[in-house]
Amino acid sequence: MSHVYQFVDVDGIPTQVLRFGKLAQRPQDLNNGEHAKIRSLSDDDDVLVLVIPGNPGIIGYYEPFMDTLFKSLKEKVSVVGISHAGHVTPPKGCVNNASNNFKSGGTTINDVYSLEGQIKHKVLYIRRYVPQHVKLILVGHSIGAYILLKLLEQLSDLNVVKGVSLFPTIERMALSPQGSIVTPILRYLRWLAVPPLFALSYVPQNIREQAIRWYFRGRNVHISAVRATEQLLDKSAAQNSLYMANDEMQQVAAADIETIQRHLPSLIFYYGIDDHWCPVSYYQDMRELFPHGDIILCEDGIAHAFVLENGPQMALKLAQWLEPHVAIMEEVDSTSQ
Repeated sequence: MSHVYQFVDVDGIPTQVLRFGKLAQRPQDLNNGEHAKIRSLSDDDDVLVLVIPGNPGIIGYYEPFMDTLFKSLKEKVSVVGISHAGHVTPPKGCVNNASNNFKSGGTTINDVYSLEGQIKHKVLYIRRYVPQHVKLILVGHSIGAYILLKLLEQLSDLNVVKGVSLFPTIERMALSPQGSIVTPILRYLRWLAVPPLFALSYVPQNIREQAIRWYFRGRNVHISAVRATEQLLDKSAAQNSLYMANDEMQQVAAADIETIQRHLPSLIFYYGIDDHWCPVSYYQDMRELFPHGDIILCEDGIAHAFVLENGPQMALKLAQWLEPHVAIMEEVDSTSQ
C-alpha cells in the first residue's frame, strides 16, 4: 500500500492527513480517543513534499494529484497532505479536544477555524510531526499558497528548499472577479446553508453519494473527489469551510512583498489563464514586481480547481520542476554519508 489516510492530533484537533511514501508500518490512528504522539515520516526520510490545500481543505480531493506526483518523483520522496482543521469530521470515537482558542509560540489564537487559526494549525503540525533534519518542499494551492508564505515567515529555522504556489490567492481576494461575487454572500448569507446541510445529515450515505455522482456526471472526476464532496456535506465541516472563506475575503488583501522578496530564489508561482480568483492581471503585477522570479502563466488550460479533473496533469508539471532539486538533494545526501 503506497498511501494511507489517518487522523493525527494537532493541539487537540483531530486532523486528517494523506501520506504517500515510506510506510514501514501504519502509525496508530486517533480512534477510540487515543491521542498517541505518532510520526508522519519514517526515520530515513530526508525530503518531504507537504501539500497545503485550498478551501475546502479536504485532502481527499488531492489524492490523484499526490499519487501522480509521488510516482513521478520515482517514489523517492514522501508526499504528505494535511487537511484544514475542522474541514473533515473525524470518525466516531475520535475525541476532539479543541477549544475556542489555542496558544502557539506564546500567542493566543482566538479562533482555530479562522484563517489565522489554520496557519497556526499548520505550524503546530510541522513542529510536532516533521523532524528538523528533513528538507521541506511546500506546495500550496489557492489559499494554501497564502498559508505557505506565512509558514516561511514563521518557520524560518526549518530547511524549506522550495515553495510552489499553484493558482495562488495571496492578494486582493475580495476584489477578484469571483471574490466580488461571493464576499457579500459569505458575509451576510452563509447562514442560509445551515438548514439544507442539517437536512442532508438525515439522507442515507448511498443516496448522497449517488447525488454527488450525478452532479459530476460527464466529467472525469476521481472517486476520491466524490468521497471528499460527501465529507464536505457534513454540517460542521461545511460551516467551518464557509467561515474560513469569509475570513479569507477580509484578511487577504495586499501581497506579502517582503516575504516573497526574501525567499524569491526558492519560490515558484503558477497562475491560471482564466482564473477568476487570481486573474491574469495579478500575474502581470507579480511579474512586474519580481521580473527575475519564477512566475509562470499556465498555457495548458488547467483550472483553478485542478484537483477535480486535472490533478495528474498538474502533478506531472510540478514533478518536472521539482525533479532537478530532488536529484541534487539526493546527491548531497549520498556524498555526506
